[in-house]
Amino acid sequence: RREEELKVTVFEMIMGQGHEIAECERSTLFLVDKEKQELWSVHATSGVELPMLRLPLSKGIAGYVARTGDLVRIDDVYEDERFYSEIDKDTKFKTKCLLCAPVLSTEGEILGVVQFLNKKGGSFCESDEKLILMLCQHVGIFMAKIGQQ
Repeated sequence: RREEELKVTVFEMIMGQGHEIAECERSTLFLVDKEKQELWSVHATSGVELPMLRLPLSKGIAGYVARTGDLVRIDDVYEDERFYSEIDKDTKFKTKCLLCAPVLSTEGEILGVVQFLNKKGGSFCESDEKLILMLCQHVGIFMAKIGQQ
């Protein structure tokens, strides 16, 4: 139980810092469930309580990033055919722009994705890409550490 609380606290701290620095409306950490072939949200930062989100690996930009390992930055998500608008409907949130990157193990295996939504005052940029990649690296290192215990 204590280990679970520690994991949640560390994820909250890492994601909270990233959310604040990126100046976005929402940030979410999704982990890959290989067995069920889906992503599930471990932590979301938005100022409101959100239910756990689950989506198939075959859906959405987060699913695309989890399958390919590509970093994706989109200024208008509704113009991108990969965007899975059901999550917006379910959460009553309007996604405009998005930045999403993979969380990798030390061996390069995709463990999850971090997603930033709606940059306050505009669109995401190159410095935001560097930030999300650094954040993903920290999450990956932490996951490797807790996986060894």
